[in-house]
Amino acid sequence: MHRFILCFAFLVAAALPARADSLFTVKNVPVDATAAASVEAQTIAINGGRPKAWTVLYRRLTRQEDWGRQPQLDDTSLQRLVRSFDVTDERRSTTRYVAKVTYVFSQPAVERLLRANNISYVVAQTRRILVIPLSPKFTPGDSWSLAWSDPRFSSGVVSAVLPEDSDAGALSGMTFDTANWNAVSGLAARTHASDVVVADLAPGNGQVRLKRLAAGQPIVPSVDVPAKTAAAAAEAAFDAIADFWKNRSAVDFSQKSKITAEAQFRSLSEWASLQAKLGTVQTVVGIDMVAFNMNEARVDIAYVGSFDQLRGTLADAGIAMTSRDGMWWLSRNEGQP
Repeated sequence: MHRFILCFAFLVAAALPARADSLFTVKNVPVDATAAASVEAQTIAINGGRPKAWTVLYRRLTRQEDWGRQPQLDDTSLQRLVRSFDVTDERRSTTRYVAKVTYVFSQPAVERLLRANNISYVVAQTRRILVIPLSPKFTPGDSWSLAWSDPRFSSGVVSAVLPEDSDAGALSGMTFDTANWNAVSGLAARTHASDVVVADLAPGNGQVRLKRLAAGQPIVPSVDVPAKTAAAAAEAAFDAIADFWKNRSAVDFSQKSKITAEAQFRSLSEWASLQAKLGTVQTVVGIDMVAFNMNEARVDIAYVGSFDQLRGTLADAGIAMTSRDGMWWLSRNEGQP
């Protein structure tokens, strides 16, 4: 690095950005309870829905291999996790209460609980995946395409988006074996999808083959997902897709590391913008300034999780980390705002 005209050190705590509330909102949990009076039944029903909602949220944020480690919470602990709730479709009698309840969980409280139990969880923003249902080709309105319209597939850390009916012509020649990134890159850009997965349903046996298409990256081998009905097959396939991404992005907060990186910038305002972006990266837990001059800075970055996860979360925040001359360099990703 060039000769420094100023050298100092300080620590910047990384700010935790608020993710979309929808990720910590579990919608329309069915509740049903009977008691001596309607008011008592209502209380029992709403309290009884919290464990169901907690299981949905826990499985949404964590890898399938960690589902058996879900913290078992009593009523008081669950109440502390839930920020608010909303009731719809109420039906009641003198002794029974039936409704659907939406529970909004506190993100900080949930994350504190998971970290205290050393459970890895997803901290990245929701990832939009374009799913192209093939049976053996894309046919809008058939049972396989309709099975992917389940609202559950668009409310987790992975959000599945589908081609529109008008895309049928462009996809008419696509098969599982011929599907490639070049054929779908335009559609992915239009739907704001970060990646594409083709899901091929074999007629009769409910066997689903999955193939990921990504620009400049190796295609992930097919995953066979056995299921009996189209709806069950879509659910199993979606879970496999979501778990693939969670295995890549779930952060182990007990794994702590540090790396030194250089940053280049054209102005102090650009440097301030880069620092602000660093402050939104949840895997970054501390920054030590080592040296600084008018156009470059050297920083020690403390982070949690793996190095690949650090690079991924930096990229999501609009920061590119590249290797050059034996050093890591930070720069603003020109493709990001």
